Amino acid sequence: AGHDFVSQRVARLFGGEVVFGSVAGWVPADAEAGDAALFHVLHDDGDEEDLEEMEVEMAIREFKAQTEKEPAATSGATSAEQVVRKAAKAASKEERPAAKDKRDVEVVLSSLVTKVAKAAVAEEAKVAKASVKAAAKEAKAAEKEAAAKA
Repeated sequence: AGHDFVSQRVARLFGGEVVFGSVAGWVPADAEAGDAALFHVLHDDGDEEDLEEMEVEMAIREFKAQTEKEPAATSGATSAEQVVRKAAKAASKEERPAAKDKRDVEVVLSSLVTKVAKAAVAEEAKVAKASVKAAAKEAKAAEKEAAAKA
C-alpha cells in the first residue's frame, strides 16, 4: 500500500466508454531522476496502465461521478473492503518466495499487491459489468443525440 490511492476505485473514459478499475500499487516520485510518482491501475476488463497522480485524481472523481449516476457499479453483496480482505487472504495462502534483501522484499510485496488487486478486480468485475454496459449504452445514446443536434 503506502499511498491513499492504492485500492481506490477509478473510472476512465476510452472512446466514449467507461472502464472501471482499481489502483493496485504505486512507485514514489524520484526527484533526482525527474520522475513523477506512478500509480498502477488494473481495469476490470483486464487491461492495465500506469497513471500520474493528477490522472488518478481525475479517475477517482470520474468513478464517483459514474457511481452517482449508476450506483450498481459499487453495490453488491460485498463491499470493496471485503473484496480486498478476501483477495488478500487468498493471496497469502499462495507460496511466496523467500526474500534475501530489501529489493527482494519490495518485489515480493509488489507481486502480492498485484495478486490481491487482480483478485479484487475480478470479484468487483462481476458487480461492475452490468454498470459498465449500461454506462456505455448511455454514452453512445448521448453521442447519437449530440450528433443529431449538430
